[in-house]
This record gives sequence, C-alpha cells and structure tokens, in this order.
Amino acid sequence: MTKMKIVLVAVIIVVSQGCATLSKSECREADWRIIGLEDGSLGRPVTYIGRHRESCADHGVKPNLSEYQQGHADGIRLFCTPRKGFELGRTGRDHNDVCPADLSDRFLHAYADGLEIRAAQTAVMDTQNRLKAANAELEETTDQISYLETQLVNGAGVTVDRQNWLAEIKRLQVEKRRTLAEIYNLEHEVADQQSAFENLASQFQY
Repeated sequence: MTKMKIVLVAVIIVVSQGCATLSKSECREADWRIIGLEDGSLGRPVTYIGRHRESCADHGVKPNLSEYQQGHADGIRLFCTPRKGFELGRTGRDHNDVCPADLSDRFLHAYADGLEIRAAQTAVMDTQNRLKAANAELEETTDQISYLETQLVNGAGVTVDRQNWLAEIKRLQVEKRRTLAEIYNLEHEVADQQSAFENLASQFQY
C-alpha cells in the first residue's frame, strides 16, 4: 500500500469514528433507557436515536425505541429547566425546541432573559473594543506629532519640508482633538452600559 493510500485510509477511519455516536461494545451492551435519558438531559431531540441506529447497524444491533423514548422523556425534563434555559441564552446556544408544553413557557422565558443579558454584555464588550482602538489611534497620532515637532526643533529638512510638516502637525492636532472627544464619549458609554448590564443581571435569579 502506498503512503498516499495509507493516509487516505487513516482519514476515512478517523472520519467514520467521529460520526459514530456509539462504539461496537456500547451498541451491544446498550441500556437504551439510560442512553435516552442522557440524550434528553443534553437537550438532544428524540430523533437523535436515528444516529445511534446508524452507528449500531454495522454491529447488528437495533435500538429499543420504546426504552429510549422512556428515558428521553425523563432526561428532557432535566434539561428543560429555567436555569438551563437562562444558561443557554446567555451563552448564545440553541435550545433545539425540545421542551414539552408543560415546561416550555418557563424554559423559553428564561432563555429570553439569557439572550437579553448576553446582548447587554456584548454591547459593553463592543464599546470597550472601540475604546481600545481609539486609545491606540490617539497614541499613534501623538507619536506622529512628537516626531514632526522634533524634526522642526532640530532644524531638519528644507523650507518646503518644514512647511509640509507644520501643515501635517495642524492636521494631526485636529485629529487628536477628535479622538480625545471620541474617547471621552466612549468612556461614558462603557460606564452606562456596564451599569445597565449589572442592573439587568441583578434582576435575574436562576
């Protein structure tokens, strides 16, 4: 077997193993109620059994649908809690719409609260990033002004150069004032957003 074929076979094996939900021994020794319970508690839909069926087909094992469904029904009730809904919303993950009717309202309400917290926190982080960029711009502009002023003080350049440097310094000073004003506004915006985020977070008890 050539080196290329060996690599290709290895890749195929890795990919196929990555797609399998259960190994040969797990299929043959499966407690389908426990597997259903685990899948349900992770928020996987009941149709996830189809992936197990594919994994176990090559090993001559067929999942016990009834037992799986029983376990899944118990597991999904562990998943569909307000606390879990809030956690999923806050981290921006999908809930797969798996909750039964008697649990769905409270779960989705908490999920929406989590999304609201996430949006508030994201707003703070975005403004902080803008503030960081503005400070970096201010530092660069200040360095450029200092360099040109040093050139003028040292008497470098011909008359045309010095005139151009003076004009550039004036332009950079205008830019510096604009950036300083932007930084001032962003600092206040971050403070307001952080306060709003903290106030919002204190309202949710999950």
